[in-house]
Amino acid sequence: MLGPLQASRRPCVSRAPWELVNSAMASHLISARPEQSLAEVEQLMATHQVRRLPIVDGDGKPVGVISIDDLAKPAALPVQGRAATVARRSRQAA
Repeated sequence: MLGPLQASRRPCVSRAPWELVNSAMASHLISARPEQSLAEVEQLMATHQVRRLPIVDGDGKPVGVISIDDLAKPAALPVQGRAATVARRSRQAA
């Protein structure tokens, strides 16, 4: 089984095991809201060159994650079907 870094398409950068998460994390987060359209989320991903976005509620609490793969997989479904699939995955991730 591959870990998150090995499964990534980015080259794996070795870090010292004693380093803290805050030395490797992004500090300026881009997020989306559940009521945004898939087109808006896709545009955010393209603009900010990210493959995943956290989904947050009105209080800023994380409620899910959407990835570029989530947008691509159900492409054959009508728009309502894609929205339902993404919403279901967000609920499962929470």
